[in-house]
Amino acid sequence: MRPILIEGAEYVKHMNDVCNWDGKKFPRNMGNMFFRDRLKEKFWMIELSIPELFSANKRKVGEVIIRAEESIGTVRNFNSFFFSRLPSCFAFYDGGGTANPKYAFIRNGVKGHIELFGCEESVVL
Repeated sequence: MRPILIEGAEYVKHMNDVCNWDGKKFPRNMGNMFFRDRLKEKFWMIELSIPELFSANKRKVGEVIIRAEESIGTVRNFNSFFFSRLPSCFAFYDGGGTANPKYAFIRNGVKGHIELFGCEESVVL
């Protein structure tokens, strides 16, 4: 896991720049759709990757996006959770409370792993 403090606009750029091993990219408007009113807002992006088997492995299987400016308090809730990206989909909290959380899944068309934040240009296809 690798936490990085970013602005919404930086995540949108990252989404537009990355691709999986097959060269598949996210739909161009997807990042703007999620962050349209939050481009200047701060987020913690927690990148999820597998252990580095090779020194050139600069890829991740997903990330969790947390609102950095939202108070987390002392009681478990989902107020700071924005969404997570997994292979093939995004997951958004869709109610259900802390005892039985529910998620809405939006397909993104990108299977497998993508470049880490800041390593977008390190892969030549």
